[in-house]
Amino acid sequence: FDEGELAKEREVVVQEIGEAADSPDDAVHEQLQTLIFKDQSLGRPILGSVESVRSHGRGRLRGFMDRLYFPGNLIVSAAGAVDEEAIARAVEARFPKVNAAKERPARPSPHYVGGLAADERDIEQTHIALAFPGVSARHEDAYAMRIFAEALGGGMASRLFQTIREERGLAYSVYSYAHSYDEAGILGVYVGADAENAVLASELVRQEMEGLAENLTEQEVERARAMLKSTLLMGLESPYGRADAAAGQAFTFGRPIPAAEIRELLERVTVEDVRRCAARSLNDGKPAISIVGPADAAAVEKAVGAAH
Repeated sequence: FDEGELAKEREVVVQEIGEAADSPDDAVHEQLQTLIFKDQSLGRPILGSVESVRSHGRGRLRGFMDRLYFPGNLIVSAAGAVDEEAIARAVEARFPKVNAAKERPARPSPHYVGGLAADERDIEQTHIALAFPGVSARHEDAYAMRIFAEALGGGMASRLFQTIREERGLAYSVYSYAHSYDEAGILGVYVGADAENAVLASELVRQEMEGLAENLTEQEVERARAMLKSTLLMGLESPYGRADAAAGQAFTFGRPIPAAEIRELLERVTVEDVRRCAARSLNDGKPAISIVGPADAAAVEKAVGAAH
């Protein structure tokens, strides 16, 4: 590593950190992640802090590479018009076989924490990001959790969109998502609203989650299932999408998962499976509540249910 080039790159990253902090959309989700996995690797900002970035020199980067960049921790994924044997030969020729027998370093399993953090700013809109306990990518309810997130706030027909935006006009943006990691997972919700609507919008998020746990319909499950299948197919339209998906699956499951198998797993999900996921997210731990902008943080916390 050339020290001059490293110095330039450090300042580029420092600038990116500043830009992310200035963006409420980015800041509210970054802050949320630190609450979900407090004092754990998954809870640290991807860009790092200004202090940590400027403290990294050639020696620390070399140590990082030696610890993590070796054949046993590497997957090469290719898709499209490729010759498998030619790809294999190219990899053999270009990647040295140093530390070939080395295994991935052990890492502690992440655990969900939750909590409240508010960054009061004098801006027009209040940004609220919420998280609730989810399931890992390997969990039997992983696909049920995806359907739950889709039914809750995955599109214009979802409960959150219909109730909070269409019927009440309380938010500019509202959506939910499920993130599953190797050994942990979350159900996330985002609401962007005027400050005077933030508490009621947050209360309605809780109400709609409770509603899904109690009265989710087969029609809602079918709609969510169809949307997820469509998203899956769209993601596989490009060679890059296929290669990226295969690499991630190989790291998590030890093999690429065929699209037909994913569709079958989605088909197996029942209404009761999704209701169970909703109940788990509501009851298995306190919410993580991240707020950026003007808001009564304690009132939002109470509305979401964390203070009950």
